[in-house]
Amino acid sequence: RHLIYAQVVGLGLWTDSVQASLAFSATLAVSGALGTPLGGLALDAWTRKREHKLRAALEVSIATVGAGALLITPAAFARDRSWFLASIGLGTLPLFAATSPMNVSIFEGVPREHRAFGIAVATLLMHAFGDVPSPVVVGLLKDRWAPDCAPDAHSHLGEACGVGSKQRGHLRGITFGLCLYFLTSLFFFGVSRWRAARRVEEVVAEPPTVTPLLEEDG
Repeated sequence: RHLIYAQVVGLGLWTDSVQASLAFSATLAVSGALGTPLGGLALDAWTRKREHKLRAALEVSIATVGAGALLITPAAFARDRSWFLASIGLGTLPLFAATSPMNVSIFEGVPREHRAFGIAVATLLMHAFGDVPSPVVVGLLKDRWAPDCAPDAHSHLGEACGVGSKQRGHLRGITFGLCLYFLTSLFFFGVSRWRAARRVEEVVAEPPTVTPLLEEDG
């Protein structure tokens, strides 16, 4: 709701919050319907060429989240609703595609008997650092830096939130900051990929522990 009202309507891309919500929701629905299965297909194709599934899943996660962050960032600076929706659609498509590789990364990163608990913990963390606090944080930032960019009941903005105004610039900065938040995902995926590679190297370097069936006579 904060993204629709404070960001989309506040940036002047729409004058009607209902139309903004419909356009935004429809774009996400299409990108989600296409991106999620495409992510699974990409993961299947990539893992067929790799011996270690965990590293392969993390590599696909890094690629999809990185592409999504790159493609969605121009939305913060869009002056036209068509460019905004195009950036949102193209950006969220690879982000939805990251669903399958992220789940496989969890499956392969924990012991088999703890996979259900691993998914539960990952889901909890995604909510705790994602959709639960984000409306509150965005609302606080908007109230602090762009209070006049909040539309009223008739979707009208304050006079201090006009084209080229300082508050509208702040609103674009908030939106850009939200895009940069994806870098935290890339960082942790990168660390996980590095640790997975190190673990494989350690396992390969371990000496065999097989006891000879026959011992040589002294």
